[in-house]
Amino acid sequence: PEALIVFFRDATTGKQTYAVGRYADPEKQAGGSYLLDFNTAYSPACAFSSFYNCPIPPRENTLSVAIKAGQQDPHYH
Repeated sequence: PEALIVFFRDATTGKQTYAVGRYADPEKQAGGSYLLDFNTAYSPACAFSSFYNCPIPPRENTLSVAIKAGQQDPHYH
């Protein structure tokens, strides 16, 4: 696929960021690898409206570290 989206949870989930998780869009690099820049992480549409359903990140996309980059949830500030 030309566009990929990674849905992830980390140690900030539900504390400083949206309770279900956040998205990050990997950028395809020369040679076929991808760059995942957590500075561009953002909340899914369901964080802003109850008219959207949120996908649940798979367990393997749950990080034990805090990703303090990207969009934070203003509800927690």
